[in-house]
Amino acid sequence: MGLKQNQWTQVGIEGSYGDGGASFTDMPIHVGAFPDFSPPVIEQPVYRASRARNTVIMGGATVKVPIKFYLKGAGAAGTAPEIGKLLRATALSQTIVGATSVTYKVRDTGEESIGFKHNLDGIQHWLKGARIGTGKLTFAAGKPALFEGDVEGLYIEPTAVSLSAPTYADLILVPPIIQSMALTIGGNAYIVPSLEVDINNNLNMFESVNAGNLGISSLDISDLRDWKFKFRVRRDANNDVEFYTALTSGTELALASTGFGTAGNKIAVNMSKIQLAKVMPVDEKGMIYYDCEGNMNYDATTEFSLVCT
Repeated sequence: MGLKQNQWTQVGIEGSYGDGGASFTDMPIHVGAFPDFSPPVIEQPVYRASRARNTVIMGGATVKVPIKFYLKGAGAAGTAPEIGKLLRATALSQTIVGATSVTYKVRDTGEESIGFKHNLDGIQHWLKGARIGTGKLTFAAGKPALFEGDVEGLYIEPTAVSLSAPTYADLILVPPIIQSMALTIGGNAYIVPSLEVDINNNLNMFESVNAGNLGISSLDISDLRDWKFKFRVRRDANNDVEFYTALTSGTELALASTGFGTAGNKIAVNMSKIQLAKVMPVDEKGMIYYDCEGNMNYDATTEFSLVCT
């Protein structure tokens, strides 16, 4: 009998693509991260003077594991948090300034891959060459920041591995609640109940007749990065028409914050050039708000970043 809560996830950064990873870290992700391996079914074109079905051939495919976790620091400024390895798998670079900060920023080259071990009550699924192509970051007032995404990697036959109790390096550290974030949009502070960041790295499967792993050579991020944003903001005298003006003129706005949380567990989000693609008036508890959404545009320094201090 397998129990849902008996799960154990470890992540290691790969030195070279597909090597399986090293220096594994236990990951504090939500339970329910069940692997999905759905290979294409190939029919055999054989007639045998019968209405019975022929056996089928299972083609090559990757494995996806949906994950959720809350953002938090490491307890000390300048120390990478446990979840940092998952952020790096999302095509974010990691820059550490000793005793000061850890910054995660979008990158155009050198995207890292991970080994992702997920034990379901004694059965270990090990995804190699894994990356996170799609996901969502949700910043909602009064709650921790939530990351939801899909880890996708090369298929390895599951094996029986005894379940161990995970050891979290910062178990005592609680994910910070979003408050006093000092979030500004276009240089102005508003009443903003929520902000969402949609992650789309265009992660694609590349096949090769010379590759193992069911004929899959690699999972690579290719084509354009298509990250988007959405926020809800209460209408006031400073934005009654300004967001419409920015929409029609194509103005790029800066979204910046000083962060939420306390020293060692403080997180800030920044997007230097967001461009509105939609402004929609909505009713929230009898007040008029705007639901604004659009694109993150290129910026050489701070297109998107998470900063832990």
